[in-house]
Amino acid sequence: MSKDGLKQSLSSASRDNISIKFSGLEFTQIAVNKHLWLVNNLVKYFGEHRVMFASNFPVCQMNTSYTNCWKHYHSLCSQSSLWHKLSYKNAREIYLIA
Repeated sequence: MSKDGLKQSLSSASRDNISIKFSGLEFTQIAVNKHLWLVNNLVKYFGEHRVMFASNFPVCQMNTSYTNCWKHYHSLCSQSSLWHKLSYKNAREIYLIA
């Protein structure tokens, strides 16, 4: 998908009641060096509070281990506060988990 196509697809980001999961990379041909660009754009359009990482476990193990999947996600976060939000805090708030 081109950058313009992604921007068009993200039109739902203007709706406050829609959040998005970053997952499913094992099903794509997207180069690893594009993952940071994708995360940055999801955060840009949806905001830090409406993006979540997800693993698709156990399917994610087709190309990597569960641990390496999450280590890769961690490497995509420039700040620990972003990592905490995308890895668990947002899911707790969105899914109303105490």
